[in-house]
Amino acid sequence: MIAVRPARYYVLAPVFTGAVFYRNAAFEVEEPLPLTSVGNRLRLRGRARVWGGRFVVEVEDGHDVLLRRTVQVEQMNESAPAWGQFDVTLELERQPSSPHGVVALYEERLEEVSRQHLLVIPIRFEAWGDGPAPEPSHDRTGGA
Repeated sequence: MIAVRPARYYVLAPVFTGAVFYRNAAFEVEEPLPLTSVGNRLRLRGRARVWGGRFVVEVEDGHDVLLRRTVQVEQMNESAPAWGQFDVTLELERQPSSPHGVVALYEERLEEVSRQHLLVIPIRFEAWGDGPAPEPSHDRTGGA
């Protein structure tokens, strides 16, 4: 939101087209775009340069992991990491408890038990079931 004169607030909607907005040494993500609204399905598209041609994607809502999948990259050379394409549609396994979330991509190295090249993309969740995803509660009393 932005405040302007005369004293009014306007919601700004970002518009992104035709570019890679999130990248690091291992990933270049074309989709989802930052702050994309997603329902129970999410398209993940881009390029990756990871050992073994596989990486992990998680969708989180700030409280829970809604989805965790291993994605196989289309790669020409199996012996060393080379850039390969990926384009998958993922279906969330759980309903989000928050209207905001992230998609996290990383290379999992079992021998090091760590996440390598973590890349996090912010998203929004559309309505599920009977209504929109709930806003987080700020009630600290525990009552209704």
